[in-house]
Amino acid sequence: MGGDSEEGGGGSFHWKVSANNAATAGQSQNGNKVDHIGSDDPGEIKPGEKFTVSIKVPNGVLPGDFLNTLKGALTVDAIDSGRVYFILPLENDKTQVRVSWGNSPNNRGNSPTGP
Repeated sequence: MGGDSEEGGGGSFHWKVSANNAATAGQSQNGNKVDHIGSDDPGEIKPGEKFTVSIKVPNGVLPGDFLNTLKGALTVDAIDSGRVYFILPLENDKTQVRVSWGNSPNNRGNSPTGP
């Protein structure tokens, strides 16, 4: 069981979600608003397992410099204090942000070599 979600720019905001063993999935549309919902097979992902959020380093920026900028940009959300956020300018790259979970090869959270 695993999955990936990729988001980024490209003239507008793009996203793609891939889930192995999806138990439920759906889509609703209200005017121009579209909601995609779904879940992995129940019981496959256990509470406490980790997922990975990865961000492609912007063009023309060194990875170490980007990491330092990102560390300084993390902020507690003033509206929802239960969240931490940062602002990331969109690039023309549909894979700019990736969220991975389960046994996806991009998930570093449950890997022996991961964090």
